[in-house]
Amino acid sequence: MKLIGLTINYKDKYNQQLQSIKDNYKTFDLPYNGQDNPDYVNGKGFSSNDDTPEAAQARAMVKTRAGEAGTNERMQFYYHPNHLGSSIYITNLAGEVMQHIEYVPYGEVFIEERNNTWNTPYLFNAKELDEETGMNYYGARYYEPRLSLWVSVDPLAEKYVFWGVYTYCYDSPLNHIDVEGLFPIGFVTQYTREVTRTQAVGMSNTVVSYTAQETYFKFTESAAYALSLVSGVPVEYIKNAELVEWRNQPSGNCITFGSSPNNVRILVSPYYINDDEGGQDYNLWLREFSHEVSHIKQIARDKDVGVYLLKSIWGYIKTFSHDNAPREIEAEQGTNVFNQFNRFVKTKHRTSVEALLKSKKAETDKIKMLKEWWKEFSE
Repeated sequence: MKLIGLTINYKDKYNQQLQSIKDNYKTFDLPYNGQDNPDYVNGKGFSSNDDTPEAAQARAMVKTRAGEAGTNERMQFYYHPNHLGSSIYITNLAGEVMQHIEYVPYGEVFIEERNNTWNTPYLFNAKELDEETGMNYYGARYYEPRLSLWVSVDPLAEKYVFWGVYTYCYDSPLNHIDVEGLFPIGFVTQYTREVTRTQAVGMSNTVVSYTAQETYFKFTESAAYALSLVSGVPVEYIKNAELVEWRNQPSGNCITFGSSPNNVRILVSPYYINDDEGGQDYNLWLREFSHEVSHIKQIARDKDVGVYLLKSIWGYIKTFSHDNAPREIEAEQGTNVFNQFNRFVKTKHRTSVEALLKSKKAETDKIKMLKEWWKEFSE
């Protein structure tokens, strides 16, 4: 490439960059103090509290090194990411820049500057770079930034039949990220079933029937319990509600309807289901669905889906607004109570409802904790 008399050989620059990474990549033997136990290409990783001999040895090493002239204290670094979570600047305790990284749109390292103190393995989207393969580990699968492709099929491929199963983020890497959760697994459980559908075909519009797979979701036990607390809706009604992705629904919107409180459907915007910011924002889920499940009380009161829809639509017409309609204001009380409850948990227990739902605790333990928090909140 030649620009204003300056010639840049990107092929040579690319090869030099790869060689620099290979020559200078440094791995510290300080253990990871986490809960997960990922599988790496070059061997099995381990947690420092998983009761294995390796973990015990790692803890002993840390304890020994803690007294070595404050070495561990100095080995603290701060990550400064961009809007995609990718590591851009790494600084030390003194605020000095230890590493600077820039990327091409699909995540390949374009520019890297660093000293010999620290080389982060957490790069594009803050996902770990596997040293042996040069790929980023996302939990569900590996991503090859040099090819801009995943190396295995999307586990949710049946939901996105119009996109390639190896495609990264709708081919829009500047606006989307692909996190490892796939869908909010601490909030809903995914199900599939066969359904019969009809379609008009041909010039004569002949109606034919066919069988298709339908994907739907239901709230987890703990999520249903949390929503029941803040909305006042019986937990069994919420557990029976089905969430169905509706592509025509605007981003961030949902519609709740049903013939009875035990037969409720919530049409959910893809924004809440996709493996991106909305699908992993549990606080957003809790605020939105504290509102949506509150409509179940109205369905129970009206005892007829036609009456429920007519009253709801009349409220929109009367106020020339969605948010100011009487039934929307009533349902919004669920969100208001959740916000108050969550603030209480954050203030008193230094955690949050969404953190509890995302944790790996058993559902019974989550419900027990929610019950204790709610009792304190209600006193």
